[in-house]
Amino acid sequence: MSDQKVWTKIDTRTLFHGGEWDDIATGLRAKTFEVMLELAERVKHYRSDLYHDAMWLEERLTGPMQYDWIARESGTFIGEVVAQIALSEWDGSVKYRFELLNDERRWMLNVYEAISLSSACL
Repeated sequence: MSDQKVWTKIDTRTLFHGGEWDDIATGLRAKTFEVMLELAERVKHYRSDLYHDAMWLEERLTGPMQYDWIARESGTFIGEVVAQIALSEWDGSVKYRFELLNDERRWMLNVYEAISLSSACL
């Protein structure tokens, strides 16, 4: 039986009130990365992966979107590659989903954590 996951919302933040993407893109990326840094305290080795994560955000975070990120003791994984990672192969790894939304009045960030379905039912 595979270890199924459910998404649990762990954080919601208003990053900006109003603003057009071109005016606040750098700030939105920085504030999104700040949340990733807060969650990265488990990363003890290969912390330089965080630099690559910041570069990934610079290239690919171009408006409202959703992406997955894994933080583990030995580095991180971000974006499309996350779908290929079996968390069971990496002790202490946690999978997160970041959802950047714009409701025309404010830019919001929702963060979800993948919780094992067997753990969620306890």
